[in-house]
Amino acid sequence: AGGGGGGGGEGAVQCNTMFAWNLHMLRPLLAAGRRQVDGAPDPEDWCLPVVHGFFQQRLIQVGPRRLRLTLVSRRSRHFAGTRFLRRGVNDRGHCANEVETEQIATLDLAAADGPRCRMAAMTQTRGSIPLFWSHRNIASPKPDIVVHDRPLGPTRRHFGRLLRQHGGPVAVLNLIRQQEKKPIELHLFHRLNEVVPQLTRPEEGEEGAEPLPLLYTCYDFINNTRLLGENALVQLEKISQRLFPGIGYFSFRAWEAPGAA
Repeated sequence: AGGGGGGGGEGAVQCNTMFAWNLHMLRPLLAAGRRQVDGAPDPEDWCLPVVHGFFQQRLIQVGPRRLRLTLVSRRSRHFAGTRFLRRGVNDRGHCANEVETEQIATLDLAAADGPRCRMAAMTQTRGSIPLFWSHRNIASPKPDIVVHDRPLGPTRRHFGRLLRQHGGPVAVLNLIRQQEKKPIELHLFHRLNEVVPQLTRPEEGEEGAEPLPLLYTCYDFINNTRLLGENALVQLEKISQRLFPGIGYFSFRAWEAPGAA
C-alpha cells in the first residue's frame, strides 16, 4: 500500500514516515535526489512508501439511505514486535505496536443539481500502555507484569506527539482490568491513574512540564463484557457521547469547505 498524509520530515517523501516501513530502503534514493544533476530523473519518482495496515469498506442501509463506512488502519514502524516481548513505551515516546485507525462515515445524497455527500471522520490510536513495564516468566499463560519506576518524560512525549499530530484535547480511554483475584494488570491500572493526572498539571523540574490537555476515562471492558454482554458496548457508546463534545470530529459536506465539527 502506498503512503500518504502529512510530511514526515525525511527527505522528500510525502508521507508520515512513522508509518513508512521501507524507509531504510528509500533513504539512499532520497540522498541521491539531493545530489542529482539537472536533467536527471528525480529519484523521488521511484519512492513508494509501504504501509503495514488494513482497509475495509461496507455499505449499510439506514432507512431509505445508504451509509458507507470506511476503516483505515496503519501500524507504526517504531517499537514494533511480538506480544510479550514489546511492551510499554520507549525513551522516544513510541508505544509498542501502535496502530492509528481512522473511521469514516459517508452519506451520499441526491440533489437537483447533482449528487452530494456528507462525511464525518474520527481518528483513534491503540498501543501498548505508555509506561515502562515488562513481563516476567513469559512462559506462563498469564505472565506477571513488572512496572518499572522511571521518569515520565517518554510518556509525556507520547501524548505530546499525539497532540501535535491531531490537536487537543486527546481523549485517553483506559480499558485495563480493575478487578482481579491475582493482581496482574491492576499494577498498570494504578500506575496509569497516578501518571495521567500528573501530566495534566505543570510539574516543577520536569522536562517539558507544561500541562497536557488530556481527557482521562477508565472502563473495565473485559469485566463489563463478562457481566453485561453486548450491553458493555452500550456503555462505551455513552462514554463516546460524553467525550465527543470535548474532542470534536472531522466533518465535510461536498458543497462546503472542509472543517472541524
